[in-house]
Amino acid sequence: MRCPHCGCENSSASNVCEICGRPLQQYRRPSPSASASQRQSGATGRRPSNRQRQPYAATRRPVNAQRPANPAQRRPAANGARQGQALRRQPKTRWNPKFLAACALILCFIILVPILIAVHAHRGDSIESKRIQMFYSGTTQKTSIVLSGNIFDKTISGKIDRTSSSDDGMEQAALTESGELYYITQEKLVPVAKSVKHFVLSADGTRLAYVVETAPEPSDTSESSTEEEETEDVRSSLADEELSTESTTEYVPAGAQDYLGYPNTSLFLYNSADASAPIIANHVSCDSVSLSPCGESLAYTVSDENGESFEGYYFNLTKKESKSIGRNALPIAVSDDASRFYYVKYDKIEDVWVQKLFAKFADTDVKLGEFADGKRLSVYLNRDYTQLVFSITGKSGNYFLYTTDKDKEKLSVGFSPIYPYGQREVSSGKAVITPLTTFAKTVFTDASGHVQRIDGKLVCTDTGAVGKYFRITPDGKVLYYLDNNEHLYSCTVRKNDRKEVAARVLSFELSCDGEVLYYVNSDNELHCIKGGKNIRAAENVYSSKGGGGLTVTDGGYLYYLKDYTLGSGTLCYIKGVGSEHVLSDYNDVHDIAADVGEYIYFRSHYNSITGTYQLYYGKTKKYTQLFDRMG
Repeated sequence: MRCPHCGCENSSASNVCEICGRPLQQYRRPSPSASASQRQSGATGRRPSNRQRQPYAATRRPVNAQRPANPAQRRPAANGARQGQALRRQPKTRWNPKFLAACALILCFIILVPILIAVHAHRGDSIESKRIQMFYSGTTQKTSIVLSGNIFDKTISGKIDRTSSSDDGMEQAALTESGELYYITQEKLVPVAKSVKHFVLSADGTRLAYVVETAPEPSDTSESSTEEEETEDVRSSLADEELSTESTTEYVPAGAQDYLGYPNTSLFLYNSADASAPIIANHVSCDSVSLSPCGESLAYTVSDENGESFEGYYFNLTKKESKSIGRNALPIAVSDDASRFYYVKYDKIEDVWVQKLFAKFADTDVKLGEFADGKRLSVYLNRDYTQLVFSITGKSGNYFLYTTDKDKEKLSVGFSPIYPYGQREVSSGKAVITPLTTFAKTVFTDASGHVQRIDGKLVCTDTGAVGKYFRITPDGKVLYYLDNNEHLYSCTVRKNDRKEVAARVLSFELSCDGEVLYYVNSDNELHCIKGGKNIRAAENVYSSKGGGGLTVTDGGYLYYLKDYTLGSGTLCYIKGVGSEHVLSDYNDVHDIAADVGEYIYFRSHYNSITGTYQLYYGKTKKYTQLFDRMG
């Protein structure tokens, strides 16, 4: 029977088309004498017209097609179509959940491992680029710069007289004995100036203020000076003339001789970004310059040519302005935006010169103290200069804490902050910039060695700990110290609970993560304590009283010397609380200095004739000789 829709022939027993699946019986014309079963089985049908024989199956596949009555009589084409339709109607395969979880775990492992390796490598590179070392060779009369065991091509002529480092150690400034100033980073060594008398490096290491002994000729600075800088130079000169005109010999402040009589000095500010160094002012007192943490502001004093008086100034780079603090005023510190600064004012009261310490905020001057000797002033600042710890009677005198929103409060007699491993303070000139955002919860020792704590309300309390050598955990909660009787104690700072760890202790160290405590007793035994478990790790270990002899690294290694005789010993190390490694090949080591990660420097094989050492750099069992004759 031919289908009226697709035109394909079908068997006589079929009720539907084998190709398109459309029913066939509604187009049949049954015989009147045919029985109901014959009509149901489908006899002859009426031939459709040409309009009805359209290839319907070619445009749309059937949705509810019935299975043919006699599959054995299907044509090959029809059989293939029906098989494809049957395959499409088969239920989806269900995967085993455990198999899928295993596949996901393997995929994550493949993706994450390379990422973690790359991150770890990047972290190591960033850590290893933070410590610059300098080594002087007496035989060649020069200083070599070393960064992570790599020697700079350039060297510095002569011996280093003074250095200053940024708070992260990535930049340094070095002044030689001959007055040559250098700026050093991990990529370069830049000679900055000669005949330098004094310098200050900003805490972030971006700017360097320095004072030279002889003022340059106008032609030397005309090309590099901007219009604003020339204006400032003129302003400074006018200020000098004004001071010289109004000053008399009677007006010289008592005790201010250090800030008078500088007719041939000039202050410059070196910018590491473009290596420019514009002149700021002339006749600047060498010991009066201070820089803000980011180097955006600096303060200084200018003396008159007759040496009879001086005037304090601060200069802000952003605003391109210089303002006078006042005659006979000595600036101590200035913030980056120049909105906060501290200074000392010399006042004459009834023929007696008195020095007064002031804090200036929002055009308001607050008097903090009055004293007679400016050399005994001691100042500590937090990072944004909103808090000040100071003493006007010396480092063993009374210290006070001042904040912008409250009056000053007495802390203690003496102030020496105890910082966790890796944190350090830097000098801004007359003041010290601490690595603290606030002095709250800071631990320090007073002049008697008693450990004090500043609580959250900035009130000082005694922890009960007293000693001479201190280490604190990174979270600032647990303190370790030696008392005067060589007993090692631990103390929870907030609970004030002293606990004796060991007796007859010569020295001790704390790992950088605070997890492992090392100490050497009077029997020269090295002990390691972790999790309350005390392990004797080595014997015949060298140690000096008060904490010397043990060197810990960022990477969790402890280096030390054993079998120490005649000023040298054998290099050894342990990892955490692991076993001892004795490096018998390095048996004439004199001293050790930690670098970054697991790396160290050490000097060995002292030559009594030349007075030099061999210098090595490396870690664990691998070391490279950097110099064979180092002073």
